[in-house]
Amino acid sequence: MTTDKAFPLENVSVSIKIGQMPVLWPHPAIYIANIDCIFYGDKEKTTHLQQNVTGFQGYGARLTPILNLLYGGSSNNLLLLNDSPDPAALEYFEKVLGLVMPETIVLGRYGCSTLPMNIPENPEIMSIIKNHPAGLIDGYVTDIQLEKLAIKLKKELTNSHEASRWANNKILLHRFIVKSELPTFDGSEVQPGEDLLKCLGNLRKLGYSQAAIRSSLGASGFGMFIADLEQLDKIQFPHFLFTDKTVLAQGWIKEGRKEIEKILSPSVQFFCDKDHKVTIFDITEQLLSRSFVHEGNISPPMNFSPYPGGKVYDELIRQSVQVAKWVASTGYKGTGSIDFLVFNMAGQLQVYVCEVNARVTGATYPSLLARHFMPGKAWLMRNFSFNSAMSVQNLIQKLDKNSRLFKPGRNYGILPINFIINDKKLVSKAQILFLADRPEFCMEMMMNFPQLMMPVRCVYDRD
Repeated sequence: MTTDKAFPLENVSVSIKIGQMPVLWPHPAIYIANIDCIFYGDKEKTTHLQQNVTGFQGYGARLTPILNLLYGGSSNNLLLLNDSPDPAALEYFEKVLGLVMPETIVLGRYGCSTLPMNIPENPEIMSIIKNHPAGLIDGYVTDIQLEKLAIKLKKELTNSHEASRWANNKILLHRFIVKSELPTFDGSEVQPGEDLLKCLGNLRKLGYSQAAIRSSLGASGFGMFIADLEQLDKIQFPHFLFTDKTVLAQGWIKEGRKEIEKILSPSVQFFCDKDHKVTIFDITEQLLSRSFVHEGNISPPMNFSPYPGGKVYDELIRQSVQVAKWVASTGYKGTGSIDFLVFNMAGQLQVYVCEVNARVTGATYPSLLARHFMPGKAWLMRNFSFNSAMSVQNLIQKLDKNSRLFKPGRNYGILPINFIINDKKLVSKAQILFLADRPEFCMEMMMNFPQLMMPVRCVYDRD
């Protein structure tokens, strides 16, 4: 059950504590790593995500080192995962880093999954959850099935389905941005068919060669389609765009058009508490592939001044405060990120809000770990894929042998957050966190990381 309701925006307070660990949940929780549900039941988007992200079902294990930082700081948290975390990783988290691990249920062992609709079919799991002392249930998102599960178990939800969905809705965010007179990309909210084609035609007249078409719900680039405006009559729109009958069609910003240069993609991390108080606790710069797919984050950003008085910083904070108030006003509670696009156009600074991801995001894990171990310092997280010739234990031992493994008390080091393991129990993908006093040193460690792993080959990968 939950009592979430929309909250007056003017009553939301926002504090700025960049580089510091925010005050998070004081109570323990039962967390269902329902990454399958981030599109709220949209099967086409979910299938697209599963087919294009390596080790999709292993992503929930990233919660293992941070869950007791996020909820209560105790050992009374329960984590439900699809796949088992690697034993060597758990040993590193507990014995070396001194982190307390949550109690974990690997649902695959029960022939079940983190889809909330499947859990009630297993009486043993239902009994464990019902009798667990934590009274709170949470997940990446709250869909209708998680809401039903909480009611069945008589547990309280962190967010209602409505609040979770509203806070992630790109159409509602766009309407708020327009109403608040924040900078807005060229384009508009449109209906599919002639309305959409007319909008795309107008964008082409404005000089755009491409347009981003976004459905109301999306994540990690899924739920978005880049349209070639030079081939308007040949565009085949994917069906997943039109789930909610309305889309955003906006001009695609790229270097070279109208003297546009130095495009950056900052992301601001926030936490909304149960009293609708928001803490903005980190500013990162997203590390993107050449096709603008998210591969990692760095904090503080290296390409603009991350301090008060800097033009980019001040504008990011100004807009983030307004957007964070809107997120809290939906009734949403928890961590999230506000993604921006920053660039110079004819010498003038431009800062635009792109989207809000109201959930534990790819930047939440490294940011909380960094702020826990090295508040106020620098961090960089990057995804690497491996040619599957190394175990987790070997990887950790190799880092330790080369004096690069992060240990409490050190002012630098490499902290492996999570591993995607293949059928041979070898690493196929990993999220690697680099910690140091300065972002330049983090970048240097990241660039040297593949050499440390030799003869095993590893390359950058998408989140």
